Amino acid sequence: MDITYIVLIVQIVIGILALAFALHQISLLKEQLLLLETQIKEHSLQIQESRLWDIKKATFEYCEKYSLLIRSIDDETLKKLNLIEYRDEKQNIEYFKKLVAQDPEIEKKLFVILDYFEILCTGIMSSYFNEIIAKNILYKAVVSAYKSLSPYILIRRDASGVDVYEHFKIIALKWQQYASDIGVNT
Repeated sequence: MDITYIVLIVQIVIGILALAFALHQISLLKEQLLLLETQIKEHSLQIQESRLWDIKKATFEYCEKYSLLIRSIDDETLKKLNLIEYRDEKQNIEYFKKLVAQDPEIEKKLFVILDYFEILCTGIMSSYFNEIIAKNILYKAVVSAYKSLSPYILIRRDASGVDVYEHFKIIALKWQQYASDIGVNT
């Protein structure tokens, strides 16, 4: 036997062993990739769950601010706002005009209340807040505040020429319609 044949056989054996080793490495790499894919999916789920928890937490915290807001407004102003019955829009518009003309501080308080609800509803519409939680906590407050304050919102829209408090309107009417659909009085 010639030495070249021996070298060739050794090279073939080394090539076969190298190929077997490479296939084994590919198999190990495939297992690692599958493990990495599983870890990425688990991590992604954890991030999603964390984001959902953050949304719920932010919703609870913002809803809690409503009680602080209401406590910060004096009883006399709240009584004046609660006297409004949503029967005749023209009368209510005139009532608000007169109320604000008599006491400019009331307008500041109206802005605070309306801004609170607009931020809440904007957060709901942009998925920053959880609508189900907000509705469970503040349904009655949102719907009744919109009913009472919608004449004032119309005054602000006429004065500014801009659809102010539009998100508040959309959510309040949506929740009111939902209540109507399931037979709950609002």
